[in-house]
Amino acid sequence: MRLAHQLKRACLLSTVQRLAYNRPLLASRAQSSSTVAAAAAPGRSTVAVRAMGASGTATMEVEAPAKPQPIFRADYKAPAYLVDTVHLTFDLNEDVTRVTSKLSLKPNYAADGAAPPLLLHGRDDVKLVGLKVAGQPVPESGYEAAPRSLTLLAPPAGPFELEVVTALKPQDNSLLEGLYKSGGNYCTQCEAEGFRGITCFLDRPDVMARYTTRIEADAAKYPVLLSNGNLKEEGQLEGGRHYAVW
Repeated sequence: MRLAHQLKRACLLSTVQRLAYNRPLLASRAQSSSTVAAAAAPGRSTVAVRAMGASGTATMEVEAPAKPQPIFRADYKAPAYLVDTVHLTFDLNEDVTRVTSKLSLKPNYAADGAAPPLLLHGRDDVKLVGLKVAGQPVPESGYEAAPRSLTLLAPPAGPFELEVVTALKPQDNSLLEGLYKSGGNYCTQCEAEGFRGITCFLDRPDVMARYTTRIEADAAKYPVLLSNGNLKEEGQLEGGRHYAVW
């Protein structure tokens, strides 16, 4: 069972950002090691994955990744909007985690043109639960939510603030992209298009921004809260929880 679990949750530790650590589980994982290998059979839509460890060997078949679609330089179009700053709040919970993303956006379209719709990338396992522009809720008629996108139909002219609240279940995410749980720890993998597995966003490499990240979690289960950048603030919350701002 342990090896089968490792097959589904094989964690690429060199490329992920750990958000919340569970120290005892990290210690227990460090005492064992395993080797994971995968091979795709020609003409088949599945991949055979084999793990070898101290407790034995396990093999299982998983769905093969979809064939990447080519993106040509000649088809490049600059984004209609750019993001200045992003303020993220991760409310980590064992059942449903909420992520609040506050974006400061500015137009990147022609100055004499009308404001085009704002298309944000999403994922079908990331559920939209709140949307505000300049602090005011956007009515359902003002946006279109699809399984893999969110479109703000009539953004205001000029710079504006957008707040997106999403709900997700990291413990059920086996894609190793976005926000997921591995070995008892919350992890994120945002490259190259994993950020859409956390919140609805202009998830493309030419949209850069400055980030502030706040993480909230159970203090006993997750005593270490870690993100990129410099630690700005940390403290205790009600209900045995704590937070850190990076």
